[in-house]
Amino acid sequence: MRPFSIRSVFLILLLSSACAIVRADGVSFNSTTTAPTLTSGSQAIFSGTVTNGLTSGEALPASSFFFDFNNVDLTGLDFPLQILPQGGDDFTIPGESSSSVVELFSVDLLPGALAGHTYTFDATVQAFDAAGDTFTGNTVTFALTVSPGTAPVPEPSALFLLCAGLCGTVLLLRK
Repeated sequence: MRPFSIRSVFLILLLSSACAIVRADGVSFNSTTTAPTLTSGSQAIFSGTVTNGLTSGEALPASSFFFDFNNVDLTGLDFPLQILPQGGDDFTIPGESSSSVVELFSVDLLPGALAGHTYTFDATVQAFDAAGDTFTGNTVTFALTVSPGTAPVPEPSALFLLCAGLCGTVLLLRK
């Protein structure tokens, strides 16, 4: 039996890399929401487009796209929730085209999120076709900043009680 020659190995590598280059199918997303500043306890909704880059021309329903969330800073964020397809209304994205701008996912800032602090997470889009093949798209890092809080203004009745208590203490100390 004759072993593979260097020429055969080179030819196999060349053909396998050519096949990888030819396959340009994929999915991606683009967010139109950029680094929102929110108050703690509020919700951010991220909108954008999803792209069906399948060169076969196969249309994909929006329900076949899903987001994988990683590196979520759980000290200030609740885990993101996918909204796409909007309100359960599925729509089709033809091959080699993008959707209109739609709501993609939401994330809540926890009530104890620190003012002035920025919390981040990563989102990767994926989709599957009718044959069950999964396509992994791009990953985007998102940042949410908690707006600096304003100092609470005391109620007038609280000020009256404070002053009355201080006057009473002064009167007791004078005696």
